Formats: sequence, C-alpha cells, structure tokens
Amino acid sequence: MMQQTSLQAYHKYKDTSLNKQEMAVVAILKAFPLGLTIAEIDYLTTFKINAVCGRIGDLRKKGLISENGTRINELTNVSNKVWVLI
Repeated sequence: MMQQTSLQAYHKYKDTSLNKQEMAVVAILKAFPLGLTIAEIDYLTTFKINAVCGRIGDLRKKGLISENGTRINELTNVSNKVWVLI
C-alpha cells in the first residue's frame, strides 16, 4: 500500500504540468533531500549546464524548489547556491 505522504507528493508534482527535464530535476532533488547545486545536478544528469539553469528557474517560478544556503564547488572553489524541494 502506498503511503499517504507519497500520494500527496505525487499529486503536488503531477498537478504542476512538469516537462521531462523538470521531472528529472525533481527526481534527483528528491533523492538528495539536503539539496544540490546546479553543478551537481549537471553532473548527475545528461543535461547541459544551461538546461539545468533553465529548469531550476522554471521550478523556482512554479514554487517547487527554493534556495537552501550555499556550498563551495570543489572544482572551481566558488560558492554555489544549494536547491531543495519545498
């Protein structure tokens, strides 16, 4: 039997009309509840960095993700925003 919280999460994302790339980003963020940076999402997907940036912007406008602090990118030594599902 499916958990009630799983059903609620399914309906929350189903009702927002997400495209395939947005769904992929949501799925990855679900797997990492502490959040990921755009560079980390880029690494975990086959998307180009500009596609990830676009999907982050779309998901943010839809109210599905939010910024949750920053993390230093070990490759560039630059602080990156961390994104989490709401």
